[in-house]
Amino acid sequence: MAVGEMTAGDKTATSRPRRFWSVGRKVTAAFVAAIVGGFIVIMGLQAKMQYDDAVRLATHDARVKTDMLANATKTSFIASDGASIETEFMPLANSPEVQLASLRAATAADTLANFSNPRFAPYDLKADKDLIEAVLAGKGAQTRSTTGHIVVTVPVVTGKSNRLVGALQVAWSLDQQIDAIATQMRNQIAICLIALVVQIVLLNLMLGRIVIRPLRAMAAAMAALAGGNTAVEVPGTDRSDEIGAMAGSVTVFRDHARAIERLHAAQAEADAKAEQAKRAALLELADRFQGTVIRLVEGIAASAAGMADSADRMAVVVGEASSQTRNVARESDDIQANVRSAAAAATELAGSIGGISEQVGHSARIAGEAVSHTDRTNATVQGLIANAERIGQVVGLIHAIAKQTNLLALNATIEAARAGEAGKGFAVVATEVKGLADQTAKATDEIAAQVNAMQSVTREAADAIGAIGTTITEIDGIAGTITNSVQEQNSATQEIARAVEMAALGTQGVSTTITALAHTAESAGATAVGVQDAARGLSAQTRSLAAEVDRFLAEVRTQANGIAA
Repeated sequence: MAVGEMTAGDKTATSRPRRFWSVGRKVTAAFVAAIVGGFIVIMGLQAKMQYDDAVRLATHDARVKTDMLANATKTSFIASDGASIETEFMPLANSPEVQLASLRAATAADTLANFSNPRFAPYDLKADKDLIEAVLAGKGAQTRSTTGHIVVTVPVVTGKSNRLVGALQVAWSLDQQIDAIATQMRNQIAICLIALVVQIVLLNLMLGRIVIRPLRAMAAAMAALAGGNTAVEVPGTDRSDEIGAMAGSVTVFRDHARAIERLHAAQAEADAKAEQAKRAALLELADRFQGTVIRLVEGIAASAAGMADSADRMAVVVGEASSQTRNVARESDDIQANVRSAAAAATELAGSIGGISEQVGHSARIAGEAVSHTDRTNATVQGLIANAERIGQVVGLIHAIAKQTNLLALNATIEAARAGEAGKGFAVVATEVKGLADQTAKATDEIAAQVNAMQSVTREAADAIGAIGTTITEIDGIAGTITNSVQEQNSATQEIARAVEMAALGTQGVSTTITALAHTAESAGATAVGVQDAARGLSAQTRSLAAEVDRFLAEVRTQANGIAA
């Protein structure tokens, strides 16, 4: 980021309205509060001290004045003349320089005078009656300071005998002293306020130069750094005070932010490379899987086609065997008719031996051909069983690949979950892969079931054909026996009847066996049809599997391209 650029965080920091109580104003306010507090305390102490000094001086002055007034009025006290006493103190009461507020002259028996000066606030001396009583009791002069007044009570004595004749009590006002102190305090406060204003101005100038402006520059740098501008220059790094330490800390934060930006860039590059590697691995896996599945599908299709051809050939052979079996059955019926004729007319047996021998030879040839056809049919069925076993092996291999694909999809889902937000797309792909692997496993299970059914039917067909071969072999043996019997007719006529009876029994068994053989051949034909249908179904499912694999791989490649994008 360039130095001149401004991020959203910088704009927010610079556009935020500055509060009234900045750091400088807070420091100034604290300094002013401390100075004003100290000033108030000092002025209060000074005012109290000045007031105490004024009271002390006023008390001394009031004592002197009261003693002088008592000495001037002692004659009036002796004469108990209140008017004369009033005549003595009235000039003082009316003088603007004298602050006589109230006066009371009393003896032990009576009050001679009680005066209140209208120039001052009224003061009632009755509250200080105890002072007069103390003076009259011989305790000497009494003084009391009240708010705004000094009350002095002195004894009045005669000149020679110092006999106590009364007590003079005067309340002297402190209004002039209080006004003087207030004026002096106002002047001092004005001077101190001027000095305080000068100090505040100087303090603001010093704080602004030494603290406030560096702090504001530091705050601007921190705001820019918080907004992501790591190229900002931190002011005050050359200072050795606390601001320099703060600038050093901000510099450390800036350097850390730059390192974090570099780490983020490296991480983003590593993530991009990892995504490309994932895409390449996924595409490679899809290509390998497609090649393997195509080979397996082609093998299955070829096996299914071979099985269909074998089934077609088996159907043709079974049809021929069935036709020949029907011919043998008809011929067996003819043999039975001939044997019955031989039994009815034993005398004609000798003349018919040649014909019987010829018929038995023909039957032997037919039986031999039937045995040969049965052997070929059995070999075809055995080949069909072997093909079915190979199909089962291929289906098992497909099922194993589907299970492995499912396991790979599960591992991919786990890795995508560990990757967090970056692996969500890959997790979707892994889920689709797992679903397709499950579908493939189900399809292979169905194919395996079809193949197992076909193997079972084929084995039954092989067993039936084996039974047919055995029966035809027995027919061949019977025909040989008949031939021997016919040849022996020349030496023992009596044995002809017995031989004819045996031939009748043999031909009856042959008829029964051939009938069973016909049914077996028909069953083998039905089985061949079932094998043909199974082969066609296997071919159709193989094509469906190939189409499903193509769709799955297309989706995988699409998702891989999406990850790369």
